[in-house]
Amino acid sequence: MKIKKLRLKNFQCFKDEEIYLSDMTTFIGANSSGKTAILEALLRLFGRTRSERQIRRSDFHLGKDEKLENFEEQRLEIEAVITFPEIKDGDSNESENTIPVFFDEMVVNGENEDLYVRILFRATWRKGVTIEGEIDEDLFFVQVPEGEEIKEENLYKMHNHQRSVIQVIYVPATREPSNHLKFVSSSILGRMLKSIKWSDEQKIDIQEQTKIISGMLCDQDGISIIQNAIQESWNSYHQDIRFKKAKLNFSSSEIEDILNKMEISFLPTFEEKSYNIEKLGDGLRSLFYLTLVHTLLDIEQKVKEQSEYAEIFELEVPLLRILAVEEPENHVSPHVLGKIISNLKAISDQKNAQILLTSHSPNVVKRIAPKDIKYLRMCAEELSSSCTKIYLPEKIDEAYKYVKEAVRAYPELYFARLVVLGEGDSEEIILNRVLELIDDNNNLDSYGISIVPLGGRHVNHFWKLLNQLEIPYITLLDLDLERNQGGWTRIKYIINQLLENGYSKRELIPEQISDDEFLDMNNWPLSTEKDLEELMIWVRRLEDYDIYFSEPLDVDFVMLKAFKDKYIDMIPENGGPIIPDDRSKYEERITNDIKSVLKSNNAESKLYSSEDKELMIWYKYFFLTRGKPSTHIMALSNLENEQLKDNLPEPFNKIIDKIKYRLSGDPYSSISGDE
Repeated sequence: MKIKKLRLKNFQCFKDEEIYLSDMTTFIGANSSGKTAILEALLRLFGRTRSERQIRRSDFHLGKDEKLENFEEQRLEIEAVITFPEIKDGDSNESENTIPVFFDEMVVNGENEDLYVRILFRATWRKGVTIEGEIDEDLFFVQVPEGEEIKEENLYKMHNHQRSVIQVIYVPATREPSNHLKFVSSSILGRMLKSIKWSDEQKIDIQEQTKIISGMLCDQDGISIIQNAIQESWNSYHQDIRFKKAKLNFSSSEIEDILNKMEISFLPTFEEKSYNIEKLGDGLRSLFYLTLVHTLLDIEQKVKEQSEYAEIFELEVPLLRILAVEEPENHVSPHVLGKIISNLKAISDQKNAQILLTSHSPNVVKRIAPKDIKYLRMCAEELSSSCTKIYLPEKIDEAYKYVKEAVRAYPELYFARLVVLGEGDSEEIILNRVLELIDDNNNLDSYGISIVPLGGRHVNHFWKLLNQLEIPYITLLDLDLERNQGGWTRIKYIINQLLENGYSKRELIPEQISDDEFLDMNNWPLSTEKDLEELMIWVRRLEDYDIYFSEPLDVDFVMLKAFKDKYIDMIPENGGPIIPDDRSKYEERITNDIKSVLKSNNAESKLYSSEDKELMIWYKYFFLTRGKPSTHIMALSNLENEQLKDNLPEPFNKIIDKIKYRLSGDPYSSISGDE
């Protein structure tokens, strides 16, 4: 049994949203985007305590400039759709537990469709004699399939014993395990201890042993003196015969009282005495909190599956346990975090368990399958949140694996206010430095910008992902003039990717260009200055779609051309390319290096200037015989920001201007739109 879907209507920051859940769903997004609200919605439905289930006035959604007092009444709804995968899996043991409880409430959409249960929680706020108003709550089974109109006769009251078979354990972002080591029913350890079955013989034996210990303590001379002194003082204050005798007790004979004094200690330590929970650091306390939760779930599972445990514990095991964990990354190192996620995954694999996580950490996101990630975003205009699943190409597509792994490698893109997509490592290094020029803060994190290398592949899938998440993006690509797949071929490829992302053909391609002409774009002439001018018209047109090109070749060539002296300055003594003094040999060297740089024995470099051709010698030395990333890092380290700014290549200036424009007014980015 699993919760397949939640529908939140007018609950907290959600106006009307459907949220699909998996075995281990992870919610990410900016602060106040609705992550905790989803967990609290589940608590209102299936919390373990009255306090967790109680609807608050603040739970009712209000739009921009709305106040609850301006309404006569407001209603919120939380609906859960429960499915039964054990039926499809043919798991008769699990089905015998879950099906009888909900059989009468099951609905189905049609023949050969899966059975499911709809649980609807309604709360209505009305003006009343108190300032807070009055809130009525109802919990129903909905006995019509999804998509059909819900009438009152389709609603059947859900009783508490049915509700209790689904329970949520909420693990808050601030974890204090000492609260759950107390012998009370609301604590995790208390629940386990209270469920232990004690025989009558054990109870009698414990009472006798504790009386012996108490008697030994009371017979000690010092204790006797204190006892008599207390009694004399007590008698001097009152004469009530009901409470005449005051006696020191050192050990209760009641099992509950003994268990109430139980505590956890940790050994060995560097001190002579043991550590209690209060002495642990925040990280270890957080881990021990999760340990208690894991222990409860483990014992529940064993009670359910193994008869010997059922004889020891009188424990009511829920049919579905939902573990809602906020920010598992808090106070723990990345390697320990990996263990936490691994343990949570193991729990989610159980047939009667689901995990819900919230996180702000890329270290969590990269450990979660993208299909299990849900992205939350707050719409500032309507003050309501939306929940989006992560887009991935079809599994049969080779792009699926590439995009999945790329997203895992750069999970910070989920948390970005703007993403800059580049070709590879060079763009990542150079853009990180260039974007420091945006203002004096020199802090990409405060801007909310992430730089993600594409590796030159599947750009359209990244565009689809970012469009779906409503995260603005800018793309920097190589024009690769006279290289294979460069020039007109590159322009055609980008236009096709824009078409795949929903742009209109007539918007992208002028009417005078027929479909056949566009299909042949990769063969359009590109050998004269006029041809190059026509190409650059298309390059500039694509800037309207936030696509920029390092031209004429690539970003490495652009940087070498702008800062040639800085790159040459870092060459060690007696290093660098061997440049012949003889003119004919020099020309031959340039010709050969042009072929190497343009990756073609037929390369003629007609569209490159004389200066560009001479740079090919240095390009080959720096970027074909040495590592590109290390070369750029060393050269940039010799550049002051003012020097970089004064001679910054044109595409970077345009990208900076576009970033300022796209992030102007964004409350989550430090970039202002005042310039």
